[in-house]
Amino acid sequence: MKLKKIFLYSATMLLLVSCANEDKQGSSGYGAINVQVSADYKVVPVTRSTAESASTIENPDVSEFALKLVSSDGSFSRAWDSLADFDPATKIPVGAYTMSAFYGDIDIEGFEKPFYLGETPVAVRDRENSSVEINCTLANVKVTVEYSDAFKKYFADYSTTIHSTGGEYIEFSKTETRAAYVKPGKITIQTHLKKQNGIESTFEPAAIPNAAARQHYKIKLDISDNNAGETQLNISFDETTETQPIKIDISDEVMVAPAPSFLLSGFESGVPIEAKEFNYPADKNVNISLTAKGGLAGCTLTTSSRSLESKGWPQEIDLINMSEDQAEILRRLGLKIKGFSEVGNKMGFIDFTELFTQLQIIDNSDQHMFTISAKDLYGKVSESPISLSVKNLPLTFTLQEPEAVFVGSSSAIIPVLYDGSDIDLVQFSYLNAEGHKVNCTSTVLSAEENLYQVKISVEATNKPIEIEASLSGGLKTAATSIS
Repeated sequence: MKLKKIFLYSATMLLLVSCANEDKQGSSGYGAINVQVSADYKVVPVTRSTAESASTIENPDVSEFALKLVSSDGSFSRAWDSLADFDPATKIPVGAYTMSAFYGDIDIEGFEKPFYLGETPVAVRDRENSSVEINCTLANVKVTVEYSDAFKKYFADYSTTIHSTGGEYIEFSKTETRAAYVKPGKITIQTHLKKQNGIESTFEPAAIPNAAARQHYKIKLDISDNNAGETQLNISFDETTETQPIKIDISDEVMVAPAPSFLLSGFESGVPIEAKEFNYPADKNVNISLTAKGGLAGCTLTTSSRSLESKGWPQEIDLINMSEDQAEILRRLGLKIKGFSEVGNKMGFIDFTELFTQLQIIDNSDQHMFTISAKDLYGKVSESPISLSVKNLPLTFTLQEPEAVFVGSSSAIIPVLYDGSDIDLVQFSYLNAEGHKVNCTSTVLSAEENLYQVKISVEATNKPIEIEASLSGGLKTAATSIS
């Protein structure tokens, strides 16, 4: 009896060992990642004067950095709000990934808004813990502004505004000492000056053409006398302009000359207009008239609109110096412009009315912002840019089931539920017997609140027809069938 028990225990142990070996040899399909994040907070000075202050920055702790893991084929993605939230025991499917650590947001510009980013590839292997080291550096551009003592004494008031392509207009007041962080690329510089005698004006004297991530630009403003003894403004921001500053005439004659001005119709700058998707605004007359007595040198249109960007609309464009391809996109989507054919023109006109019929809500993004700034040949700009803000309201648009039509009939009446401002924007079509799309002519027979009875033309047939209605080139559609 004793011997029998021993054999039984031995068999049980053998079975357990066998199962353990099988489990060890089999594939689980998962691995894990051990992450280490570090940050190099140094920036790259672009002038001798920025070298000493290059490391004076408010440094976020790496524990505040967020993490994101994305597979190389895009099929897997996971994010963690902070490094502290990441559990090294988390099971990750086997595969190739890119892991990134970041702090801030490249699209959020402003004072004390640094964006740090680091990323590295990682291979997750079955039942293994892969180590990942990520070093983060500044991924946007640091900008500070400095005024000389002579400059401060000469002007009664002053400020400087910077603007990155497609980004915000960020103003440095006369007392501002903080750094602003903006997107890499072109950065324009505007300065507003008020003399002791009360004369004031705003100039756009310079632009940083290719600011790179991690660079620190210190914009310095000073004054000096030219050979004729007249005071001029000097601006420097890199090694070249530090040696040979950009010089601007700030004589009373130039400063009192009229700057480019705007006349607005149908909206107030910065005050949102509400409009249904794909529909005209209540005031079918939304435009801007521009006057530049000093001759237009540039007119910048900056756009923030997810729906327009999805159709190829540029985030930022100079209406005077755009390409024909860019001009065609603006025309196709409804923007009408006049007077921007060449440098030196003294008047311009921008009509946004038709553009409203292209605006829609995408991914819950219902805001559209258009910012316009103009510069004349003296470098003078209007005191502040003009902003047209549009908030889209969701549109109700459905085709209800029509009554049956007689065989051989060449028309049908379609009930359309539509709460837009213009039913004529709706276009109807169907596929004929050969499978070709045929556009229908349509006539509104009656309307009761938002329900329209629309008569459309169709070919005579004894088969069901699928009817499609579309707005703005098919960007919003509804369908029904007649039989």
